[in-house]
Amino acid sequence: GWVNKKDENFLELNLTKVKESFNKLVIHGYGLADMQVKVKNGEELSELAVAETKVEEFSKTYILAETICPDALRLEFGGKSIELYEIEAF
Repeated sequence: GWVNKKDENFLELNLTKVKESFNKLVIHGYGLADMQVKVKNGEELSELAVAETKVEEFSKTYILAETICPDALRLEFGGKSIELYEIEAF
C-alpha cells in the first residue's frame, strides 16, 4: 500500500494514457473517511459530481451522477494520515 509521508495533502493520478470512462470509483485503504476526490480536465480542477457515497472501514465508494472521462483524479486527504491499497474505476 501507499502511505502519505510528505507534507502534501493530496495525490494526483494522471489518466491521460488510459482515458477510460467510468461512473463508479472504489478506493481501498485506511483512514479515507475525510478524503475528497476532484477531477482534472486540462488545467481545470472541479468537484466530483457524486450521487452516493459509501464509507466502510477499509474503502470509500463513489457512485457518480454521470459517466466521466477525466485527465486526472486528485485525492485530497485533509491532513490526516492515510494508506491506499487499490483504486478501482467502473
